[in-house]
Formats: sequence, C-alpha cells, structure tokens
Amino acid sequence: MFQNSFLSLAQNKKLRCEKFLDEMSAVIPWGKFAGKILPHYESKETGRKKKEVLLMLRVYFLQQWYNLSDPAAEEAIYDRNSLSRNFWE
Repeated sequence: MFQNSFLSLAQNKKLRCEKFLDEMSAVIPWGKFAGKILPHYESKETGRKKKEVLLMLRVYFLQQWYNLSDPAAEEAIYDRNSLSRNFWE
C-alpha cells in the first residue's frame, strides 16, 4: 500500500492566494487593459530599460489587492512561488 507523505500532499494543495490569482487571471482582460495603456507608456533613450506593460499592470493590481508598496510588491513576487508563477508566465 502506497501512502503519500505530508510534503507531497502539501505541494499539491493550492493556496488561497493562488486560487484568487487564478480567478483574477481568468476574469480580468489583461490584454485589453494593456492595449489601453500602451499608447501612454513612453520609452526613453536614457535610464533603465522598461518592463513590459502587462507585467507592470499585473504588479499594480497585485499592489492594490494586497495593499503593498513598491518594495513590498517586489519582495512578495520574489518570495512567494504562487505570485512568481502568476507573474512570470
């Protein structure tokens, strides 16, 4: 008889924030919003290279949903696997 370990069960479980982000990805028309923002998203010759509009839009929404500052959002994305998967896909 095969018995799953606690770790294998925990890896298969979806976290509440993962479920929420999956639902939001399904409901929010990301491409449509990005298309509205793109004409206003200026690129400059100097400074850092800009991130993609869609990525920045998702980060903005994440900040609003979880009440995160810019540094807190960056830390959350790098720290949480569920957030990383949602944003880097």
